[in-house]
Amino acid sequence: MNARAISAMRWVSRIGLAGFVAAIALLHILSPEVDPRTQGISYYAHGQHPGVLLAAFQSLALGVLSLIVLLASPAPSRPATLAIGILLLWTGLMESAAWCPMDSPGAAPTLAGRIHMVAGLGVFLLPPAAFLLARGRTGRDLMPWGVLGASVVLVVFNGAWIRLGVGGLFQRGYWVLMVAWWLRLGCESPHARTTGREGVTTSSTR
Repeated sequence: MNARAISAMRWVSRIGLAGFVAAIALLHILSPEVDPRTQGISYYAHGQHPGVLLAAFQSLALGVLSLIVLLASPAPSRPATLAIGILLLWTGLMESAAWCPMDSPGAAPTLAGRIHMVAGLGVFLLPPAAFLLARGRTGRDLMPWGVLGASVVLVVFNGAWIRLGVGGLFQRGYWVLMVAWWLRLGCESPHARTTGREGVTTSSTR
C-alpha cells in the first residue's frame, strides 16, 4: 500500500471513530431517559432514537476495519496476522450486538437479547488482546495494558458496578479510553515500526 492509500485509511479510521463518539454524545441529548450513570450505551436501543445507536456502531465498525487495513500494511508478522483475524471476529460480534438489541429491562428473555449479551463480551475483550499481539509491546507503553485491564475488570465485575449504580459510567470510561487508543494507533505510521517474529517491536529504518 502506497503512502497516499495509507493516509486515506488513517483519515477513514479517524472519521469512523469520531462519528461513533459524536453519535453517542448526541444520544445523551436526544435520549435523556437513559441514565448514563447506571445504564450502558446499549440501552439507547430502547430509547427514542435507536437508529442513531445503530449508526454509531456502523461508524465504529468502519473505523476499526480501516485500522485492520493499516495493520496489514506492510506485510504483517504472525502476531499481526492473528490480531487481524481477532479484529475481524470482533467486527462480526459487534455487528451482531448492533442488530440484536439487548432485552428491555423486565422483559422476558429473547434470542436477540442472548446474542447481544454473548457478542457484547467479545466486543469488550477482543480488541485489547488483538492490539497487544499486533504491536508487540512488552511493558513500556502502559496504555494497551491499561485498556486490557479495564476490559477484564468491566466484564468480571459488571454485576458489582451495576449494584453500585456506576455501571454506565464505568462502561463509558472504558469506551473513552478504547477510542482514544484506537485514534492514536490510527495516527501511527505502519511503516514506522515492524513487529518481529518474537513479538519484539523494532525499527524498520535500520
